[in-house]
Amino acid sequence: MSDSGDALDLQELLNKTSGDFPDLPDLPPKKTFYGKLTGEVTAGRSRERQTPYYNFKVRLTDRGKDVTDAEMAVIAAAGFNLGDYPAGVNFYLTPGAMPMFRRFCDSIGLDPNKTFREKLRVDANGVPTQETTEIIRGIDVTCITPEKGNNGRVYVANMDQVGGRNNNS
Repeated sequence: MSDSGDALDLQELLNKTSGDFPDLPDLPPKKTFYGKLTGEVTAGRSRERQTPYYNFKVRLTDRGKDVTDAEMAVIAAAGFNLGDYPAGVNFYLTPGAMPMFRRFCDSIGLDPNKTFREKLRVDANGVPTQETTEIIRGIDVTCITPEKGNNGRVYVANMDQVGGRNNNS
């Protein structure tokens, strides 16, 4: 059974043990990985303050020079590869956070002379569109994994840093 479009077989799933569904090993903290923007951009709001943000999804493709063979072996031994990690980055849309978002947009080659609405081709409500997807899909990026959280895990759904590959490698 696969989650790539095959029909869901509930009985097949229920007849498996927990061990049939291993967790992804954590990526090492504060390390460099390379990837591509998938084109998936979602608009959201933070849970507590309802701060608006955009989340850009990234498909990891390669490790940086600071990632060791041993760190990669842990991932491979568990049966995974970098493309299995649900990576991405959030950019909050507040006056104080806009310089970070501007640097990201500039680093991926979006026109600095256009408004954010124009360069991202979002709709009248600021929601990303199919045009948004087409603009950013496939752009090479460099990602820095975050520190371990309080629970000792490294979460890559919101990377510490993501920027255009030419500007960050």
